[in-house]
Amino acid sequence: MTKTTYIYLLTNNIQQAIEDELRETLSEQEIQLALSSRLCDLEETININKYINESIS
Repeated sequence: MTKTTYIYLLTNNIQQAIEDELRETLSEQEIQLALSSRLCDLEETININKYINESIS
């Protein structure tokens, strides 16, 4: 996986972890928008590297 991978292409576990982390700082509308974007679009909001590394493991 790369930073340009769309969130919806990730496993359900990773998607849920990303959503949980986004809930700490974003509104529901912003979360839905974020979940339809690419990992690199979230780079300034959350640490995407752990999700990239997790999918490789």
